[in-house]
Amino acid sequence: MTQAVSSSPPKWVAIRLSVFYGALFLVVGIVMPFWPVWLTARGLDATEIGTVLAVGLLTRVIASPLAAHFADLRGKRHQTMSFLAAGMVGAYLLYGLTWNFWTVLPVAMLSACFFPALMPLAESLTVRATYDQKLDYGRIRLWGSVAFILTAIAGGLFLEGKSVIFVWWMIIGAAIVVFLATFILPHDQQPKLTPAEGTHAWARAQQLVFQRRFLLFLLVAGLIQASHAVYYGFATLHWLSLGYSKTMIGVLWAEGVVAEILLFAVSNRVIARVGPERLLLIACALGVVRWLVTSEASSLAVLFAIQLLHAMTYAASHLAAMHIIQRTTPADLSATAQSVYASTSMGVFMGIAMFASGPLYAAIGGGAYYWMAGMAVVATVGAVFLLRNAPD
Repeated sequence: MTQAVSSSPPKWVAIRLSVFYGALFLVVGIVMPFWPVWLTARGLDATEIGTVLAVGLLTRVIASPLAAHFADLRGKRHQTMSFLAAGMVGAYLLYGLTWNFWTVLPVAMLSACFFPALMPLAESLTVRATYDQKLDYGRIRLWGSVAFILTAIAGGLFLEGKSVIFVWWMIIGAAIVVFLATFILPHDQQPKLTPAEGTHAWARAQQLVFQRRFLLFLLVAGLIQASHAVYYGFATLHWLSLGYSKTMIGVLWAEGVVAEILLFAVSNRVIARVGPERLLLIACALGVVRWLVTSEASSLAVLFAIQLLHAMTYAASHLAAMHIIQRTTPADLSATAQSVYASTSMGVFMGIAMFASGPLYAAIGGGAYYWMAGMAVVATVGAVFLLRNAPD
């Protein structure tokens, strides 16, 4: 038996979830554009940065599904999220004791056990509320994007001319905000499972994961998300090499997210008109275009134009994935399914791509984006087959 996420009025549930997404993306808005710069200051080269980022992504492959399945079994996901947020604060504090690659690496593995597990649990709560209380997922999720864009711009302005040590302090402050925000999350009223029910749920989760169509979905979603590896890991360093300031780089990161916000704002209408499988196909095809152009772009005008495609390559593909999962997954396994998607796309595929991106960027610079375009080509082919087998 399943129950609603919360008995609170729908508007209040939406506000609480929106605030939590905003808190989560304070962290993302600092880590994504500026963390590689902090790692460089710690003495890491491009290959070592790629390795650190990849090891963190691969660690989540094990840690996130375990945390999500525990939350599904326990039935109180908001409490699990408070524990994970507290662990995240502690893990980031440990970075203050690092001074080179070998000291950073184990801390990266530890921190990957906490923060990455929070996102699929938040997605599970939100998508569930979307269907239970007739909310608009995109309009809740967009507040994460708003927080990202404001943080990226403000972070660039604040860091201009300052020591990169402030990046670390900013992340710690944002992590504390996330911890505090977990206490306003709507309470998940999914009942706690008995040991026998838990064993049955684990068997059902395995059955879901190994369905042929779900595996194809994971392949397509994983490839298109992993095609962002060079962008996430080295866009800031690449743009610095082209002569752009930290402030302008913050604007470039934020500008792509503006389009993402606009897409999320009309997400229900987009899904209703296009359908999730077709939207995923469009996102993959535009991924090929985005990475081919980015590989050669040095003009600011071209960079501004191509950054708009972030709304499709990331936001549209993620939006499609959320709806595909919700439509094909039992409610009591939603957190597990979300975590499998997150750990596969942002763990296995992104981890492998990130491992490769360090040496690739070190060897050929912006030419590494050609390999990302190749991944998007394969994702596009897979998305065609996924669309052909879409349920009516």
